[in-house]
Amino acid sequence: MIILISIIYFFIQSYLILTTNIQVPPEIYLFSWLIQKGLLPYRDFFDHHGFLLYFVFSPIANDLSFSAYKWIYFLFQSINLLLFLSILRKISSKGTFFLVGFLFVLMNYFISENFVWYEVVITTLFLLAYAITFGKVTAGKSIALGFVALSASFIKPPAGLLFIPILFFTKRIHSFLIILLGWELLFLYFSYKNSLSQLVFSLFTFNRHLFLNYDRIVRTDLTAYFLFGMGLLVVAIFKILRKKTIKNDSFLIMTLLLSTVFLLTNVLKLHFLPFITFAFLVYGRSFKSMKGTGRFLFLCFLFFYTGLILRKTIHLYRTLRSLPQREEFIDTQKIYPLLSHFQIENRRFYILNNHTIEYLHYDVLPPTYLPLYFPLIDSYYPQYEETIVSDLIKNDIRIAIRKKEEMGYPRLPTIENFLGKKFINVEDYPTFILYY
Repeated sequence: MIILISIIYFFIQSYLILTTNIQVPPEIYLFSWLIQKGLLPYRDFFDHHGFLLYFVFSPIANDLSFSAYKWIYFLFQSINLLLFLSILRKISSKGTFFLVGFLFVLMNYFISENFVWYEVVITTLFLLAYAITFGKVTAGKSIALGFVALSASFIKPPAGLLFIPILFFTKRIHSFLIILLGWELLFLYFSYKNSLSQLVFSLFTFNRHLFLNYDRIVRTDLTAYFLFGMGLLVVAIFKILRKKTIKNDSFLIMTLLLSTVFLLTNVLKLHFLPFITFAFLVYGRSFKSMKGTGRFLFLCFLFFYTGLILRKTIHLYRTLRSLPQREEFIDTQKIYPLLSHFQIENRRFYILNNHTIEYLHYDVLPPTYLPLYFPLIDSYYPQYEETIVSDLIKNDIRIAIRKKEEMGYPRLPTIENFLGKKFINVEDYPTFILYY
C-alpha cells in the first residue's frame, strides 16, 4: 500500500510540475552561461550566491527554451519526494505517512512555484544527509556527510552549517575537516587567480550587509499558513523533546533549526523550502509517539492544515496554467527584429534590466562586471552606477536596451542619463527603450 501511495504522490507532483511553465531566474541562466563561456564567478562578474549550481547547469546553458532546465528541476524535485517519503516511512506511522506525504507534495509545489532556485537543491542535499544518518555511524558515513555539507555550502555558504548537526550526531570530525579543506582549496584557487578579495567581498561581506539591512517582514500569501503550521510544529517538537530517545531525533531537530538561516537575508517563499520539508518530517516523527486525545486533535488540525494548503495549491496551479508566455520572451521577440540589421554579433550591447537573455541569443558577453541588479547592492557597492558607466565606456557599447518594467528593479538615473547623452537615436516602445 505504501509503495502504491508513493507512486500516486509521484504522479501528482509530476503532473503539477510538468503541466505548468518552468521559471528560470536571470541569475541561473545568465551566470551558468557565463561559466560555460569560461568566465570565473566573482572575478569576472558579481554574484553573492555560491557557484556550484551554475556549474551544474552550465552544460545546458545554451538551451534558450529552458526545457533542459525544466527536466533537471523535475529530477531534483523527484529526488526530494523520494527521499522525503523514504525517510517518512522510517520515522512515522502508516496513517501519518499518507497525510504528511500528501501535504508535502502540495506545499512543495506551493512554495517552489516551478522556480529553479538554490533552496531546491539544498533541500535535496539536506534530505540526503538525513537519510545517510540512519543505521550505524561509521567513518565512511561521516566522510559522505562531509561531502554533502560541502556541496551545500558551495550553493549557499550558510548551508555549510549542516556540519553542526552532523558533528553532534556522528561524534566524528571528518565532516568538519572536509568542509574546512574544501573551502581552503577554494580560497587557494581564487588567490592563485588574484581574485580572493572579490570572492570574500561577494560571498561574505555583501551578504553580511544584506543581513544587517534587509527588511525581513513576511509579505507573501504564505504568512497565515506559515503561522498555523508553526503552531503545529511547536506541539510536534514539544512531543519529541519529551521522549527519552531525543538523541535519535537530534539530527532532525537541529537541521530544522538550521534551515532558518536561509531567511536571514530575505524572507521569500522559496527560502522556506528546507525548513518546511523538515517541519513536515517533525510532524510525522512526533505523531508516532502521540496517544489518545492529543493524537486525535493533532490529526484533526493536520487534516485542516492540509485542506488549507490544498486550496492554495489548486489556486496557484490554475494561476500558473493561465499565465501567458513569459513577459521577457515576449519582449525579446519584439527586440530581435529591431536588432537584426545592427550585426549585433560583432558589437557590444547593454541590457539595463535583469532579464538579459539577449546576451545568450547573440552570444555576446555583458559589457560590465555588474550585469544584474541585486537588492541593496547600490547602497553597498562603492559608486555602483558610476562603475557600470565606466565599464560601458571602456567597452564602447554601440546599442543599449532599457526594459521598462520589472518588479524590484529600481530606476538608475546615472546610467539612464549616460545612455541618453551617448546615443543620438532613441526609440521608445511600450515595454522597452532602444538606444543606438
